[in-house]
Amino acid sequence: MNWQSFILSVLFVMTACEKIIDYPVSPGELNVVVNSILNTDSTISVNISKSVGILDTSSAPYIHNASVNLYENNEPAGSMKYQGNGFYALDGFVPEAGIEYAVAVNAPGKDNIRASCMIPEPVPIISADTILRLIDNDVYYKSYTYDVILTVRDPPGLSNFYEIILFQKTLYTYPDTVYSIYSRRFCTDDPVFEYYRINNDVYPLALNLDTEMLNASAVYFSDKLLDGKKFTVKFSLEQWNINGMYYIYLRSLTKDYYLYLASLAYYNQASGNPFSERVQLHSNISNGLGIFGGYSSAADSFYVGMQ
Repeated sequence: MNWQSFILSVLFVMTACEKIIDYPVSPGELNVVVNSILNTDSTISVNISKSVGILDTSSAPYIHNASVNLYENNEPAGSMKYQGNGFYALDGFVPEAGIEYAVAVNAPGKDNIRASCMIPEPVPIISADTILRLIDNDVYYKSYTYDVILTVRDPPGLSNFYEIILFQKTLYTYPDTVYSIYSRRFCTDDPVFEYYRINNDVYPLALNLDTEMLNASAVYFSDKLLDGKKFTVKFSLEQWNINGMYYIYLRSLTKDYYLYLASLAYYNQASGNPFSERVQLHSNISNGLGIFGGYSSAADSFYVGMQ
């Protein structure tokens, strides 16, 4: 999906209404799309392009001659240099949690494009425990999986927004002996997660959701009902190729990044429904389109070795 194609706004309400994506601005009107997700483990980069029409199947044209300036706590941090493919970067500059960062963009035909965000402090994982569970007790075949129980204490008095992702490290011995680390889907219907309704179906906020198996590669939720509480999140591993080392990440998201991910998840599920109302992806770019957000991460690991 070329999400630059669409009018973006702060329209994301989890209701029983069905929604589809909105149409773009008038033909010929210039829209500059600014995308950047900051995290405390990598240098800052900003991608800048022009929006394209909803019926335009071409890639969004990159803007290579913009002026892009980065600010740290309202003080100039430097001018970002063009790297290619629409990306601008400031060499060696890694953001920190708890500091406000802002970007100011002037592009040909459109100036004074701005956005800001502050990466939240990471919320530690107390523990990540596994429990072997029998799921099929057939006379000739028994099937098992592992449930994972993640324990976290939410900081009191703050609005926190979370993402959970999982990676697996697996040893392959054919044709060569190599380790591979890849994103791993997981299955869950934990009430901690936030849900939305489309027609009579209820779905968790998740990335790449399989609606039949209820598995996904990431899930999102807020602390709206968890503020200051110790809570657990339970999910189960997919059964195929289950053995290996797992790395679980609890990301603390900026509010705007959470709203963008939530609206994107909602759009992905509603897009195939011809009877839906319009949905608009969330944006926090002043005088432009896109998302300028960020996250910090806490991590834990566990090993699964099923015979």
